[in-house]
Amino acid sequence: MKKILILGANSYIGTSFENYMQQKYPDDYEIHTTSLHGDAWRQEDWSGYDSILNVTGKAHADITQLSEAQKQEYYAVNCDLAVEAAKKAIEDGAMQYIYFSSIIVYGDSSNSRKPVRITAQTPPHPSNFYGDSKWQAEQKLQELFRAAEKTTRHTRLVLLRLPMIYGPGCKGNYKILVKMSQKLPLFPTYHNERSVLHIDHLTEYLRNLVNSGTGGLYLPQDDTCRSTPDMVFELAEAAGRRMYHAAWMNPFVRLAFYLPGKPGRLARKAFGTLVIDHELSKSSQGSQSSQNGHKQKRISADPTVSIITVTYNSEKTLRHTIESVLAQTYAKIEYWIIDGASSDHTVEIAESYRAELEAKGIRYHILSEPDNGIYDAMNKGIRHATGEIIGIINSDDWYELDAVQTVVETFQNTGCDLMYANIRMYKADGSSFVKKARTRKFQTSRDWNHPTTFVRAECYKKYPFRKLGIHDDYGFFLQMRKQGKKIVTVDRVLADFHMGGASNHKDLKAAKKRIRDRYLYCYRINGYSRWYLIECVAIEAAKFLLG
Repeated sequence: MKKILILGANSYIGTSFENYMQQKYPDDYEIHTTSLHGDAWRQEDWSGYDSILNVTGKAHADITQLSEAQKQEYYAVNCDLAVEAAKKAIEDGAMQYIYFSSIIVYGDSSNSRKPVRITAQTPPHPSNFYGDSKWQAEQKLQELFRAAEKTTRHTRLVLLRLPMIYGPGCKGNYKILVKMSQKLPLFPTYHNERSVLHIDHLTEYLRNLVNSGTGGLYLPQDDTCRSTPDMVFELAEAAGRRMYHAAWMNPFVRLAFYLPGKPGRLARKAFGTLVIDHELSKSSQGSQSSQNGHKQKRISADPTVSIITVTYNSEKTLRHTIESVLAQTYAKIEYWIIDGASSDHTVEIAESYRAELEAKGIRYHILSEPDNGIYDAMNKGIRHATGEIIGIINSDDWYELDAVQTVVETFQNTGCDLMYANIRMYKADGSSFVKKARTRKFQTSRDWNHPTTFVRAECYKKYPFRKLGIHDDYGFFLQMRKQGKKIVTVDRVLADFHMGGASNHKDLKAAKKRIRDRYLYCYRINGYSRWYLIECVAIEAAKFLLG
């Protein structure tokens, strides 16, 4: 049993770690906490501890409004007190001392109008006294432990340079985002990138560090960066609030970067880019991977595949869709019909297939209630889905017989996060053609086929549809691409598609909206070049000319 001491009673990270370990590993770790307030801790016996986690620190204040005396308190707590505690850990014979630093030692996005990207060649360069207090502590701790190595003391030092921590009850910058999501009626969609680390991923990462007993410098982060708007919109949705996306504000956000004084700093702090190179996180200057604090799980040998069909007054086309799911050669399927309170016979038709589907072993669910559009309904289905892999098929499309079997084999053989395949397109006159699935550097929706797309459940649940426009599904695909997810294509027809939906109407006003939605909410929100506007216009022109 590992014995752990947490320095910093009632701290957010310390409390989260203790609760996590007690819930998941109650018999494997013995955990104690103590406070570094006052002098009582100096008389304690820290011998016998495998790891000491120093989560004591001073932060989360408006550092521009502090007096010189208040600034010195940051050095006293973040640096001097950390060194004193480390001396005691060494003297008492603890095996490992973990100090919580911050990527702020490299500087802050509030002081740069350009994206800040931390690589192995980026030197520490604090831009304020808070970052400097952490940097000074790192240097003094390293000096202390180098001296201890020359003696019989063998305590190992771990330095953790953490990005923004987020999760339920988190303080600091994340708390500000929570307040924004609760109070603001609208928010810009300005695309930026932030290295972040969920509190659950951090606690698991710490557990691995404790188990290894190693020392070193580590820069853990989640395997994907996040943007400020995405986090705010997700928080608002989780709270049941409607927050409007204000893309028209984006130019003003960028202009605010150049404002003097506090307004400019706040704009850059909120919407600036501050990221750690993932290769640096993987190798760190220690030896532990930081991808979410754990390796990505492989798809199981016989995974459940969740299929979602969103319906609204779909009585004329739904049967074909359901029957294609019923006919699948792969049996371990969960099927959700998410209906928007249809006024025709859609629900009755869906219910009429229950006996056949359940007889085949398919877990079948029908949910009929009002929603806020197709992507709200899809998000609802994603939240309910329990499978490892999720596919979405519309109520006027259908699968080939071996579609799901092919999907499962592809995920197992490639370890992908997202896959899509060829699709057969049917025109109104009954003729058809095959649209190939491709991936290339200049990615367009002409290369992607949404009815054949299947996604790891964890990706859909972490990045639900933004509900910004008609092309949200393509926006999700580009988001996964931007986040570096593994995407593969399959050169086989897996689904069939009826042309003539909302994305194909030959109406000039509708075409203008589709161009705007595709450009702003697919390409630009994911950081793609403005040149993609040409692609958006070209697609709509082709629809008018070629049909």
